[in-house]
Amino acid sequence: MNVYTLLGAALCDERIRELLFKNPLEAAQELGLLLTHQELIALKAFLSADDFEEQFEDLARKQCPHPPCPLNLARPDHGEESLSSAAD
Repeated sequence: MNVYTLLGAALCDERIRELLFKNPLEAAQELGLLLTHQELIALKAFLSADDFEEQFEDLARKQCPHPPCPLNLARPDHGEESLSSAAD
């Protein structure tokens, strides 16, 4: 399931999308997601398919034509600063 979460986040977040195509494991870690070895192998095969990156970019533009995308996931550290300042 984490693969689907990662792909969905990449559709809505250009930075995650760029990282996904450069280093899928680092992209998953950025979101606090754990991938099994088999998931990572399958994801790399999926991402390396002919024209996939171009098709994914097209889908992202259709999904969220006016960034920032309202469907974007909050990163794990989102809001930590505001929570720590509220505790003071």
